[in-house]
Amino acid sequence: MLRFVRPFSMLLMLAMLLAGFPTPSRAETAADIVLDFAPIEGQVLLPIEGEYLVDLDASRRLGVGDLLALVEPGEKVVHPVTGKVLGTLTVVKGYLEVTRVDSGYSYARPLSGMKPEKGMKVRRFEGVNAEFVDPGGSAEALYRQLRQQLPQLNWRDYDAHAGARLKENDDRPTIIFKTEGRKLEGRTAAGTLLHSYLLATAAPSLPSLPATPAAVPSVPTPQQTIFPDGHGKLPAGIVRAGQSARNKEFWHSPMQSGQPTAMAIGHFSPGAKLQIAVAQAGELRIYPLADLKLGTPIAVSVPKSVTPLRLAAADLDHDGIEELYVTGKRDGSVMSYVVKGGAEGFRVVKDEIPWFFRSLPLPSGKRLVAQRSGGELRVFEGPVRLVTGTPAAPALGAVVPLPAQQNLYGYLPVTLDGKPMGAGLSSNDRLELFDGRGALEWTGDDELGGSEDVIIQHKNSEEVGDYHYLPAPLLQAPGGEVLVPVNNGNRLFRIHSFSSSHVRGMRLQGGELVEQWRTRKQNGYLADMAVADLDGDGRGELVMLVLFEHHTLLSDGKFALVSYQLP
Repeated sequence: MLRFVRPFSMLLMLAMLLAGFPTPSRAETAADIVLDFAPIEGQVLLPIEGEYLVDLDASRRLGVGDLLALVEPGEKVVHPVTGKVLGTLTVVKGYLEVTRVDSGYSYARPLSGMKPEKGMKVRRFEGVNAEFVDPGGSAEALYRQLRQQLPQLNWRDYDAHAGARLKENDDRPTIIFKTEGRKLEGRTAAGTLLHSYLLATAAPSLPSLPATPAAVPSVPTPQQTIFPDGHGKLPAGIVRAGQSARNKEFWHSPMQSGQPTAMAIGHFSPGAKLQIAVAQAGELRIYPLADLKLGTPIAVSVPKSVTPLRLAAADLDHDGIEELYVTGKRDGSVMSYVVKGGAEGFRVVKDEIPWFFRSLPLPSGKRLVAQRSGGELRVFEGPVRLVTGTPAAPALGAVVPLPAQQNLYGYLPVTLDGKPMGAGLSSNDRLELFDGRGALEWTGDDELGGSEDVIIQHKNSEEVGDYHYLPAPLLQAPGGEVLVPVNNGNRLFRIHSFSSSHVRGMRLQGGELVEQWRTRKQNGYLADMAVADLDGDGRGELVMLVLFEHHTLLSDGKFALVSYQLP
């Protein structure tokens, strides 16, 4: 089959504009769909056990079920009068369906008998049939918007009756977009769910979905309470799913200068009360906290060329003082270091460690674990292990059993309904639930998480490297809820940039993790979070590190600590 390839630059620009600037809810939904179904390009790497490896992964917004057209260049289309080249005909030779997304590459199975050759080009969703089924009749404007912005799809007319199919002798695969109340799903003709979206306005002929995130009621404004930063207490607190809004105690630190990437809360120096460590490129600040007031931060001398990715606190030498294990990167390589506090202040006691660190809740209690970096070949190498030794000489100990294909940031051991289980975020930021043996039991439809923590690997002196985003951190609240961060913004191909966020509390219901409550939306990127007893009442609060303004040529960035009492 032949298709005329139109220039993609205007489509890409429009998607960026829709995704990056404030627009009505319907336009934001359209932008999400444009990015999820954009015609990204790659190559076939090699055949493997009846499937094929392609050089695309989640950093390019590829997902399981995506359809990849095998394409070859055809004839040029030349204007008969001006001689100007208007475009190029592309020959679609067949299709592959993505079956698994890994780091740096993905697996795909052929949908026909064709055997792709090594190096053959692929283009996502090129020439794929597209139906838009809208039983309520309220989403025609969205259909026309998508048809205009995704011209590589072979769209059927909107007035097709529900459940209609393209002609039976058409050998191209089909995507079916279907509205149901306030929900829009994109599935393959075989029923595989590709993406699910929440529309701004429900179809009038269908009831609205119960207890969905968009059905959160408005939050009343409480009486103003003055906090140490002189600002009024912000309205809202925790909003329960399906119930009226309830206000909870809320704390907002004074706005700070900088663009931090990680946070840890603990006791890091002798005799100190609670302290909050905040890390950013070439800098580590330790704030004392007393009576919900941040004191003057201590600036710790750390390697200037290292950008922190994550912070972990642990008392490895059992002296009653927690050390800080800073996972960092330098020029695409993992380069971590350890900071120890003492009577003479803080100092780096070990650096240039090629490991990822994390404090992980295990049956034996919270333990410091690590995983090796794979260098230029892969991000993570080998199993997750307990860290032994001393802060100045850490060593890798016993293996911590985690599910296959999981790294130490993508999985959290949890106890749900009295049973040991696991929760994690997939490579495309879908929430996952594992049983006690590590077998995957459930995967959610919503796009959650979202992280700007990236490691860029350059292989064979490539100008553009492979982008690997670390999963956003998950936590378990003292009440048992799995705390899931949700960052909203751009996941446009290689670049992640988020501008608003909130946290959801999820519980096990019917074999799935179901939202019970959420914090109010805040206009900033949620970089990290922790559970800690800030006010000394014996109960842990949710503490979030929120970046309200990114670093630019005109600004160093602005951030604050935001805290909620947990239900």
